[in-house]
Amino acid sequence: MTSGDTRLTSWKSIARYFGKSERTVRRWEAEEGLPVQRHMHRSQGSVFAMESDLAAWQKSRSEVSNAQPLRDDRAETTSLIVMPLQFLGTNAAQDFLAVGFTDELISGLSRLDGLRVISRTSSHALSARSLSTAEIRKLVNADILIEGSIRQTGENLKISVQMINCRTDQSSWSQTTTCDLDGIFDAQAELVDAISKTLSHSMSNVTGDPQTVQRSRDRNIWEALVRARIESLRWTPAAIRNAAGLLEASIERYGDDPALVSALGRCHLFLREIGSNMSNQPLDAAEECLTLLRRSVPDEPATHQLAGWIAYQRGDIPAAMHSLRAAYIADADDPDTLALLSYSYLLSGLDDLAHPIVDQLIAIDPLTPLNHSLAACKELFAGRFDAAVESYAYMCNLDPSNKMAHLFHVMAMSISGEKQAVLKKVNEVAASFDTTPIDRLLHAFASGVRSEEIRSAPRIDMAMKATTVDMFPRLMAQAHGLSGNKDAALEWLSLAADRGFRNWTFMTEIDPSLALLREDEEFIRLMTRIKIDQQELRHQFS
Repeated sequence: MTSGDTRLTSWKSIARYFGKSERTVRRWEAEEGLPVQRHMHRSQGSVFAMESDLAAWQKSRSEVSNAQPLRDDRAETTSLIVMPLQFLGTNAAQDFLAVGFTDELISGLSRLDGLRVISRTSSHALSARSLSTAEIRKLVNADILIEGSIRQTGENLKISVQMINCRTDQSSWSQTTTCDLDGIFDAQAELVDAISKTLSHSMSNVTGDPQTVQRSRDRNIWEALVRARIESLRWTPAAIRNAAGLLEASIERYGDDPALVSALGRCHLFLREIGSNMSNQPLDAAEECLTLLRRSVPDEPATHQLAGWIAYQRGDIPAAMHSLRAAYIADADDPDTLALLSYSYLLSGLDDLAHPIVDQLIAIDPLTPLNHSLAACKELFAGRFDAAVESYAYMCNLDPSNKMAHLFHVMAMSISGEKQAVLKKVNEVAASFDTTPIDRLLHAFASGVRSEEIRSAPRIDMAMKATTVDMFPRLMAQAHGLSGNKDAALEWLSLAADRGFRNWTFMTEIDPSLALLREDEEFIRLMTRIKIDQQELRHQFS
């Protein structure tokens, strides 16, 4: 366990530090002397702890002779979803107010201990669908639903929200507040406080500080952030560039506000994430944003997250895990952090560390397709191929136009021996084999399951070899392994290892596509090096 001076400001973040439940760390404080302090002047007596104090306490516990293992208690958690607020104003251009207000309610309520709040991504995914409370409950496993509206008349806002019990479909609380546009932050804090107090009074497991932490108290900056987020979630190159342009214009006008700089850094990385610009230019631009953040807010979760994402994109998985773990401890409910940290753990063979984080991710963000690829990856690396195929199929159903989802599905079906299903899907979704890396890989797996030689595509292969992440080389190694080309499989697998793929157990014992390599001396040397690397990572992160 690494130590430092990071301040953990909730039971939830303290629990995440240890990888335990909130009930467990509360009991440790009461019975084992866990060093937790309190701000008793606040409305609900919020807690905090210093990471260095927790590390020292844990070390002292481990040094007690014949000490019994610290018991872990699993508390029941209440699940809540904030549905997108309806905008009832006459000017549709102002509907960002409802989107932003919804996001701030989600952010504020996520700080409460004992409460699992469904992410904004999954919440907004439901906005275009007409669903009953029972249907919403089934989709996201929610116990409580918050819904409401914002009515704008000129500069004045009327915000109405109500709380619904998803089991009974009955309203248990409601409140209306009014403000002008300049008072929107106070209105957000007022409603988060009212909701949290209502929950705390009716549910003993829900506690904590209900204060909201707005990304900015400047209304112009807040508007720019919300509008940029709306654009970037369209997930097209043009929309992401529009979002980046909006953020750059706002930085030019209002200065290097950390929230603006952080959002801009993420936009640069989004362009690589969707394959729009695989050069180093987006990474270099994101690095510039990170430099500014490290000067102004070095300990913020967003700074650690951006650092981790950049390190991952550059192929430095250990550095990515260090930064992402710091972000995770500070904010255990950010889906982007959960996704990238769990994937980095899976790549590194730290499956036991990844599994609870993947489960947490699916619990709070069940409707984002990419997250189900991580659930599938968890099953795949454990050798549960049928479950992996099922999870990848669900991902495809959530986002049928996502060709990457279909590629993952084809890969899983290929190594589980579903030849006809692979050929059928490749025929349905793939363009020419030399069009894009994804199409190249789809056709490669089709050749692999037929035990045929994979056709040459030098231009595409060169582009895949130039990437700094492991995914394309790893998939090419599997396809060549299925086709029987040992030399090509080993070449691509070595590239994947250089880019951070260190799941020794999967490569040496589980993946059938690599079976032809396991007696090869070069493969054995590669696996020996990978096992040493994996053991060192486990020493650092366990």
